[in-house]
Amino acid sequence: MFRIPLSVAISCLLVCSYLLGQSQPPSHPDRPKRMGLVKWEPKTQEVAASYWSLEPGWNTELEIRNNLAERELKVTPILRTAKGHEIALAPIALASEQAVSINLQEAVAQVAPELANRAGSFGSVAVRFSGLDGANVFAASMVHREGHPIDFHFDGYDAASNDSYYNGIEGI
Repeated sequence: MFRIPLSVAISCLLVCSYLLGQSQPPSHPDRPKRMGLVKWEPKTQEVAASYWSLEPGWNTELEIRNNLAERELKVTPILRTAKGHEIALAPIALASEQAVSINLQEAVAQVAPELANRAGSFGSVAVRFSGLDGANVFAASMVHREGHPIDFHFDGYDAASNDSYYNGIEGI
């Protein structure tokens, strides 16, 4: 049986580790280049949700979210009535990635009190803003029966979109 002295084994290990340390460093992939922000040339955008109601016993909450990570947006909710009138609610400044919830009973009390708790107080809602794309804002309406576990959720969509997903709605 052949035995290697301990000092020779340690010397071999030290020489091997030295040689390995002298080899070329591992190659790392180049870091991706940060492209920076897109040039900000906003245009009027509109996101629409198909339904709101303030008829007796019903209320609607609007949820609006700024999807931009690095820019504030000013949005204006617009109620479209069943008779074709547009009623602008107070504009809202949304910080980047901020979401707000608007109780329509409270919001219309300031601008159109005749809509609250009246038969025929329903329609669609739009959110207008200046941005690069309709996807800069998420909007939805949640219609609920006061005091009952009945809620209807309507996601908003880019009003200018040609996407066939938004060509119609279904309901019960």
